[in-house]
Amino acid sequence: MSLPFWGDSIASVSKAAVRIYEEGLHRPWNYPTADPGHPTLFPWLIALCWTLFGKTLWMAHALIALGVGALLRLIGQFVQLYDEKWQFAAYALLFVSPLLVSQAVEISLALPLTLAFFAAVRALKKGKTLFWVLCMIALSLLHLQGMLLLAALGLYDIFRSWPLKKAWWKRFPLYLIPLCTFALWAWFHYQEFGWALITPNFGQRGAPDPGAILYNLGIGTWRLLDLGYFILFIPVFFAFLKILLKGRPGDLDRLFLAVFLILCLFIPVIFPYPPNHRYIFPVYLLMVPLFIRWLQNKSRTFRSVWLSLAFLILLSGNIWYYPGKCLGDQNLVFLSYADIESEMMEVLPEGTTLYSFAPLNNPSKFTYLTESRKIRYEDLYEHDFAELDWIVESNVNCEFTSEMRDTLRDQFVPRVFESYGVYVNVWMNKRLLEHYPDFADKEHQPGPAEQFIRSMKEKLQR
Repeated sequence: MSLPFWGDSIASVSKAAVRIYEEGLHRPWNYPTADPGHPTLFPWLIALCWTLFGKTLWMAHALIALGVGALLRLIGQFVQLYDEKWQFAAYALLFVSPLLVSQAVEISLALPLTLAFFAAVRALKKGKTLFWVLCMIALSLLHLQGMLLLAALGLYDIFRSWPLKKAWWKRFPLYLIPLCTFALWAWFHYQEFGWALITPNFGQRGAPDPGAILYNLGIGTWRLLDLGYFILFIPVFFAFLKILLKGRPGDLDRLFLAVFLILCLFIPVIFPYPPNHRYIFPVYLLMVPLFIRWLQNKSRTFRSVWLSLAFLILLSGNIWYYPGKCLGDQNLVFLSYADIESEMMEVLPEGTTLYSFAPLNNPSKFTYLTESRKIRYEDLYEHDFAELDWIVESNVNCEFTSEMRDTLRDQFVPRVFESYGVYVNVWMNKRLLEHYPDFADKEHQPGPAEQFIRSMKEKLQR
């Protein structure tokens, strides 16, 4: 069996692809409860491939594999001026880059979105106007973040064309095409569901206050350094500042500056939540050619040591995790859940329905594309815990508060399942003890570091 859909890709990709496949390619809509209302170009392409070649997980993975190959080729344009050994070094770092690996594995929207962005950059540089416009339209129809990457593309265009001349002003109206495309998507979406982009099911998101902005910037900075990327970012950032202060930025520097300003500074200031790792995916990718350039004039020993360290640290970043932190989908640690799920199936009664928060709340129809599994998953949102028989709480979902855990301990009995970096507490309602007296065991026992991170996270989010 292929790797399932996981994390954000379930709500934004698989649910939409399944619905489009079932209702027909002429209805390109996600479920009305999906949040937010991402455009559905990529799910539509998956549904098209399912229609032509059969509905399998492998087909979705095949599309992503093609995207990975194309993306690596596009990033390669920034290192092709170096000799062959440096190009090899750059590709080696990209192949172990945790975000590239994880977003490829989980069939994420971030990968086709980033591919469209770098394709647009290349088309702009080569003067291929029609392809450039098509890439910008793709940005507007792949993801809500496409508008941010469109802004980064426009900013890069300004930086590379400054002072703005007649050719730029002739090109400027073409940016209205993807903006109008996005507006049309929002309008049609409103006609279908009664809301354009942000579902009313999850309430309103306000602008961040000054404290939230500082928190967002702090978390965003940590994410630039996380998963081993500090080994690239620290030398790249200081070398980049040196180039800017000298007033001699090259084309790659201008692109990095535009992307960094929009994704790493604009998002934390405008949005109520800090950027996830995948939101700054293009920044991670651009670090690699900038890192290779930084090494060019160093001694042979220095280059060998730094390259080796960078490769090993990035490779290790694929399995980094922190006690007490929601694992999310930023690296491969979440794959341990598959082993836990197999163990759970051996213990739980046939047909058990487990209630949980995202991403463990999704029926196998959307994760494995099959209904024939021993256990079922349902939403825990808006349910009274006391009404339910089984609840799953884990460090792969983020929404269990300390108060919720106290309620579980009061009304349920636990059994813990653990595998590298992942733990799952299956909570059984005490009223079932007479039927399953041997089920109760113990819950996951957090260590001091885990308790500290949990408490700090809850305090910061108040």
